[in-house]
Amino acid sequence: MVFDYTGYSSDRWQFITAASVAAASSVVLYHNPMARNIALMLGTMVSNPGGMQEAAREWAEVVSGADGVDFVKQTILDIKNELLDPESGFWKATSADFYGQMVDDLLDVMDTMKTYFSSVSDGMGGISTVYHFAAELSVLVSAVMMDCAIFFIASHANPIVRATSPSIINSVLVKLGQVVRDMMTKKAKSLKGLLLIVVGISFSLAMMRQFIDKNSPKPDFAPTVLEYVPPTEKDGPGAIQAENGGMPSMPTGSGGLGSFLV
Repeated sequence: MVFDYTGYSSDRWQFITAASVAAASSVVLYHNPMARNIALMLGTMVSNPGGMQEAAREWAEVVSGADGVDFVKQTILDIKNELLDPESGFWKATSADFYGQMVDDLLDVMDTMKTYFSSVSDGMGGISTVYHFAAELSVLVSAVMMDCAIFFIASHANPIVRATSPSIINSVLVKLGQVVRDMMTKKAKSLKGLLLIVVGISFSLAMMRQFIDKNSPKPDFAPTVLEYVPPTEKDGPGAIQAENGGMPSMPTGSGGLGSFLV
């Protein structure tokens, strides 16, 4: 996705200007409740599409930036390939297979995270586009409201126009109100979609933490067991020493370093 931050930088001020103009116009059009409703809706829509574009760019950097997920994945994969290269024969024990499977599982989890991060970037960029057009539409709506206010003031000079102006202004404001409501509905749907993506990211991060905890080495500091060591000489005495040379035993399951000692 191509991000145009500078083109969106003025949208926040367009929202603020539109809301201010609409509020001032609603004071003139005090007799029409729809004018007040439109001003309130425009006020709740004030946002910062430029900041959203910047956030989308930063999420994209998390995926494909210099230190992003792609870089970390490739680094891990390079280390795995170097250690398990069959031509070098550097590591051929059973633990090598366990290590390779653990790395593959980690890369799968990172692929899931990458998908969610990319979705946030795309979603945030899409929302900023929706808000960008909403800012421009808000300016147009406030301009029409200002014209209605001017028309209402000018209508006092002519009794006939003054008598018909409320119905004309009301019909215009009803149409404007429908436009603003539709715009707010689209913004709400966009935010709902982004919220679901963020929930997915939280879930993927929890999966990552669970994966790391599960595969972290966990030494077993159980009481040391003594064992008899046969004599090194034919007629020499044997000896009693701690089992495993006095080192704490390590579990041999998938979660311990003991797997690497096989």
